[in-house]
Amino acid sequence: IAGDVAAVKIVALSKKNRELTSEVERERSKSKQNSNRIKELDKQVGLDDNPAMKSLKDKLSSAQFKVTEHRNQIQFLKQELKLAQKVLVSEVGEDANIQQLLSCAGSFRGRAQQILALQSRVKRVTYNMILNTLNDAQMVVCRFVPCDWLATSSGCILATARRQPG
Repeated sequence: IAGDVAAVKIVALSKKNRELTSEVERERSKSKQNSNRIKELDKQVGLDDNPAMKSLKDKLSSAQFKVTEHRNQIQFLKQELKLAQKVLVSEVGEDANIQQLLSCAGSFRGRAQQILALQSRVKRVTYNMILNTLNDAQMVVCRFVPCDWLATSSGCILATARRQPG
């Protein structure tokens, strides 16, 4: 009896399998017919062969290319702007007012120029101070060898000869 039940079940499942297989084939057939119908309708409308459509597609392609170029250019300019801002901050400092700097464009001197001018001024003032504090008997004059004058904490003067280039 168990074998008969199994045989009946196998027959029922086989029948169901055939029905499902035929349904799948019908759906495939319908899908293929619909696909062919869509192709026919596209040909009738003539979207691919229409010169106006081709022209519009070309214009779209050209516009997309230009947009890409402009995006790249904007990105490049943003990077250059960031670099220029970094240079500007290093030259004038973070707290500088850009509008104020633009209003006095001719008279503005950058920090690097100011530092050089101040260093030169400090050297000159130090040299003059040293010369003023020495008596004529203690003063040493270097006539033939250029030298740098330095004052020490004890008040002594040191002269170091500069090497001549070449």
